[in-house]
Amino acid sequence: MIIIALVTLLGLSSCGFEAQPPKTGGSDSQYVLPAGELPSQEELQEVEQAKAEYEAAIKK
Repeated sequence: MIIIALVTLLGLSSCGFEAQPPKTGGSDSQYVLPAGELPSQEELQEVEQAKAEYEAAIKK
């Protein structure tokens, strides 16, 4: 039983691992990024309020 476990362990430890998969044909296509969205005035105000709250909290 121990011999079988050792042989199995040696067999599994000898397997190689490549950090990156091999390149295949057609992998050089150009990807189109989606168009960005500008935040609304309400969202900008929320961000400014959050920044002001943070600044006030760290000054204490």
